[in-house]
Amino acid sequence: MTEDFPPFGYYDKNGKLVGAAVEIVQLLLVKMNHPDKIQVLPWSRAIRTLEIEPNHMLFAMAKTPEREPKFKWLGPILYDDIFLYQLSSDSSEYNNIEQAKKAKYIVVTRGFPEEKILEQLGFKNIHTAHTPSQALSMLMSGRVTMIASGSIAITPLLQRSNYPLNALKETKVKLFSTGIYIGLSKSTPDEIVQDWQIGLNEIKKSESYQNIMSKYFSLP
Repeated sequence: MTEDFPPFGYYDKNGKLVGAAVEIVQLLLVKMNHPDKIQVLPWSRAIRTLEIEPNHMLFAMAKTPEREPKFKWLGPILYDDIFLYQLSSDSSEYNNIEQAKKAKYIVVTRGFPEEKILEQLGFKNIHTAHTPSQALSMLMSGRVTMIASGSIAITPLLQRSNYPLNALKETKVKLFSTGIYIGLSKSTPDEIVQDWQIGLNEIKKSESYQNIMSKYFSLP
């Protein structure tokens, strides 16, 4: 399972499921001789399914302390830094956590780790959205002051929503860094996890993996 969230997974203009995480997982499925049965679901439904159903995989997931004991894990497949972003037209300065706490509202996608992180840091000005696109729309319309987003996701999110790439600017408030993983149902046998991890490690050394990274993140 995955969600519709560029650049990790999304439908292109021809209706084909693409994205950095999707294409890495597709390589893994081929290597492990497993059928490609990737489903695109709302995040809240997908992670709930992973919690209660056996034999499921969900990507791309941040492995947070809260989530870690609930699932088995493959990865990381990617890395990301989570920042607060504001409108480029907003002259307010947010250089630290305390300044950010004084903002009117910060929007996060419900169920994403940044929601829990902000709560743990004592933020009281949190708004939630069902999807990253909805969160961005709330910021662009002026309903909220900032959005919490991964640095590798914010540009594709703007592109997908047809907003100028210079519409937002990164504040100096970095919430956390995280590896991006594939989560597996807790009941998955450790031997299977180990076999798939070996397969993923081999893929990450391949030219195909580097081509995916260059394609989506302009890495050398």
